[in-house]
Amino acid sequence: NTHWLFSSKIRAGLMLTLVWFFLTLLSSLACAVLAVLLPAAVKKLGLFSIALGAGVAASEFGLRRKFNLPRSPAQGPIIILLAGAAEFIRVYESFRQFASARSEALERQLAEHPMPDEAMFEEIRQQAIPTWDSFLAFRYSSLPIDFANSPALAWGLLAVEVLLAMLAAGGLWWYLNRPASSAKPKDTSEDQPGPQTAE
Repeated sequence: NTHWLFSSKIRAGLMLTLVWFFLTLLSSLACAVLAVLLPAAVKKLGLFSIALGAGVAASEFGLRRKFNLPRSPAQGPIIILLAGAAEFIRVYESFRQFASARSEALERQLAEHPMPDEAMFEEIRQQAIPTWDSFLAFRYSSLPIDFANSPALAWGLLAVEVLLAMLAAGGLWWYLNRPASSAKPKDTSEDQPGPQTAE
């Protein structure tokens, strides 16, 4: 009976962990997709990465409390990794939309001015489709950096954005799950009887 109860507790704990991970993964993906849909005016470099990381940690905390799921120290590193993944997914989805818009614009332009040479058409089309390097250079074009000669700097900035999201998620997760401060011991000096005087 003891072994059966112990095994049941393990299975129940594993099931709760899987439920927590599934809900947290969905909420992280939702944060990443929502971040892509927001207008570009609110997506300030660096600051929005911090906001996204904090959103991932806050959503995990809200879901865990709503469904009364247990807390574990191992959840912190997982949240940090999911926040970094959410930030990268946001950037990748932005790249995909950027490439699709450029391709559609090129298709319309070539449809209005058709080219007789199919090989030349395909060459222009391939050159017009943005790569990761060109997209990152466009993404960080507001900065006074020549990314054409230093594409590694653009990748470094992307890594910084991912790191900011991870740090924000880790910091907020720790803050929301910090141990409650121990209560101050009750001052019992007033309860102690004073010195008795002889009558």
